[in-house]
Amino acid sequence: VDLQRKAQMEEDIKSERALVNSMLKIQEEVLDSNNLELHKTRCWALSLALLDGDLPLAKNLCSTIVKTQERLLEHVFPTHPILQSQRFTLAELEAACGNCQNAKRVLTKCMNGLLVTHGKDSQLYRKAELYLSSLQ
Repeated sequence: VDLQRKAQMEEDIKSERALVNSMLKIQEEVLDSNNLELHKTRCWALSLALLDGDLPLAKNLCSTIVKTQERLLEHVFPTHPILQSQRFTLAELEAACGNCQNAKRVLTKCMNGLLVTHGKDSQLYRKAELYLSSLQ
């Protein structure tokens, strides 16, 4: 809780990232991988990595977040819109890190989910379709 409070009050992004990463390491050691607090901390660390331009770390964090969401949602709501949004972000990060094949694979999964939740005429599905064609 002290680390969290300090990180929330921090004005320097590098210092905030260090505190959040420390929190994350501790939580990964003591909490279940499906724990909501751990998920929130990963999302916070992802946001900070994106803000700081650390794309490789952002990609790794996003990948872990997607895997957790897939595991938790696969039997209940595998096409949940939040999961599709996170997959889209992961596809963009994969491409930005030079992994176009992974980006295509993740984006295709995202599009399959969006087809169910939004339909092929939705703005989001079309955006994903355009992005996929740009990766070809």
